[in-house]
Amino acid sequence: MSSGRDGFDIGIICALPLEARAVKAMLEEVNEEIGYGGDRDGIGKTLADTNTYTTGKIGHHKVVLVHMSGMGKIPAAAAATNLKQSFGNIKLALLVGICGGAPGKGAESIMLGDVVVGKQVVHYDFGREHENGFKRKDSPEDTPSKQNSEIRSFIRKLEAGKGGLEEKSYEYLTAILESLSPEQIDDLQDNLYPPDSWHIHQNHRYCDGQRCKNCEEICDSALKSSCEELK
Repeated sequence: MSSGRDGFDIGIICALPLEARAVKAMLEEVNEEIGYGGDRDGIGKTLADTNTYTTGKIGHHKVVLVHMSGMGKIPAAAAATNLKQSFGNIKLALLVGICGGAPGKGAESIMLGDVVVGKQVVHYDFGREHENGFKRKDSPEDTPSKQNSEIRSFIRKLEAGKGGLEEKSYEYLTAILESLSPEQIDDLQDNLYPPDSWHIHQNHRYCDGQRCKNCEEICDSALKSSCEELK
């Protein structure tokens, strides 16, 4: 890759290693060695930048992947600020990650496998506590500005081409799965349980202090164990 840091126009920010692994699987010409100053291709970061990066390409776009130090708004804000220090020509920054399910009615449900594209940023914890509950500030000066017109137009395009997006997603996911070994595919198995299911020790001999026995508490060991280990 030539033209150094100025040639990158898309940034992808991931909070979890699992999320970053999925993004890296889509990158071409992956470069993990992003140090201070620059390598032989002129790709590096400024001395004040504390982020860790992976760079690559998706199609004709040069992409820089940001590995966040942890989850939360403060690490996210720091990661975005540092990204702009080193890669000043970033036009689009995407926060990409795993979304929790949100059961609802019909189209309002968010289920396993759905792709959610956010249109705005909401300060859900920015407001005042009143007698009748929490009131979020929503005046124009207290809410983040809209995305620029180019990004809003692109989101409209995604909405209009939902069928094509689903086909492309299936195509890309199939290509990723075909590149995995049988052992890696086994690691992707996901068992779904009812929302009220307690993930506790079924064999109470392995339970710390027998706290899992009556389904009233979960022992510390169970919280750190996989479904297979808990039987």
